[in-house]
Amino acid sequence: MKNKKEKGQHKLKDFFLSHTTTKIEQPIKVRWGWLVLLAIILGLAGGFVGTFVFLSSKNITIPLLGEYDIEEHLPKREITIQTHEKVTVTEDIRIQDLADRLIKQQVEIYLEKASSQNLLDNFYLPIESLGRAFILSSDGWLVSHKNIFPKLEKQYNLENLDLVAVTTEKYIYHVNKILIDPLTEIVFMKIQAENLPVTMLINGEDLNPGEAILSFSQQGFLETGRLQQLNYQELKETESLVKNLKDFSEYLLVGDKFNQEFVGSAIFNLDSKILGIIDQAGRAVPVSYLKNILGQVLESGQNLDSGDELIRPWIAIDYLEFSQLAGLQNTDYVEYRDGVLIYGDPDKTTLAYTLGLRNKDIILKINNDTINNEHTFLKLINEYNSNSEVELTVVNQEQERKVKIKLGAVE
Repeated sequence: MKNKKEKGQHKLKDFFLSHTTTKIEQPIKVRWGWLVLLAIILGLAGGFVGTFVFLSSKNITIPLLGEYDIEEHLPKREITIQTHEKVTVTEDIRIQDLADRLIKQQVEIYLEKASSQNLLDNFYLPIESLGRAFILSSDGWLVSHKNIFPKLEKQYNLENLDLVAVTTEKYIYHVNKILIDPLTEIVFMKIQAENLPVTMLINGEDLNPGEAILSFSQQGFLETGRLQQLNYQELKETESLVKNLKDFSEYLLVGDKFNQEFVGSAIFNLDSKILGIIDQAGRAVPVSYLKNILGQVLESGQNLDSGDELIRPWIAIDYLEFSQLAGLQNTDYVEYRDGVLIYGDPDKTTLAYTLGLRNKDIILKINNDTINNEHTFLKLINEYNSNSEVELTVVNQEQERKVKIKLGAVE
């Protein structure tokens, strides 16, 4: 034991003799906390950079392994939208699903072909289609627009046209009857059928500028877009501001993508409801204006002759809509934003003149409904049938009066 102690003392003595230091230094402490924190920061930074490169590139090149296709191993990058029911869905999948269903709720309209011994002459080609019509009722009422017939009117009367409707399943039906709306020029056609798939019409209050829309061309091509404007009227001169209840002027602006190839076709939203019917490139007639005459078609249409015009209500006045007028500050009507201004005296033979309606009278209400940009004079009047009696709230020189008038019919 003594020898071990002496050996240890000798080693300690030798250590101090061989080093110049005069003290024993403590071992250096490694600060592990800082190293761990630094490693975490560098790891996060590297992960962020790697993720950015990974997601922003369709493929990457890995040394020795070559090019690697990232998209092949990732879910498809898709856009989601928020519907009115606040259900988030994938837009492209929903549109494809809608297209598959909605195309079956429409037919193509053709001039009927005479039977031919040449087999090929009996077939109907998409390029020969006059236009599309949507199915209004399961028993065969169809809806389109008169403008699908522009090339035919010079040589045919619509009531004498021999037309057929062809479904997506290629069933062919003869068109038995054609009825025309004198206000919008919407055309109703009747075929003899049962259990047809029926389309839904949107409530006019549910129209929203900016919402997604879709339609099919005459040859069945799908186009999508956005509803751009409600109550659209093309105004090229101030005379265009003067309106009457015979001329329709409150369209949906749907955009130039829906060109002449879409005339007569329905515009749908993503809830599979019809918003309107395209009457010329870029615009459509809102289906909300059909509500008044649907009863005539579905209840009395069978008793009408082909080519007959349906009946629209009418008051024989020309008028200006205050909601459309800019420059009122220079007139006596600066305080008015609602109502219509009668423009010129009505014809002396009309009921409107007999009841005392005159130039510069202001009509503020129809019954209890205020006339404004959303509820226009045309729209409110067409919620009634001809021969209905309505009460007009009329103002002239700050004196208000009530005028009860029986609605006539558009001639």
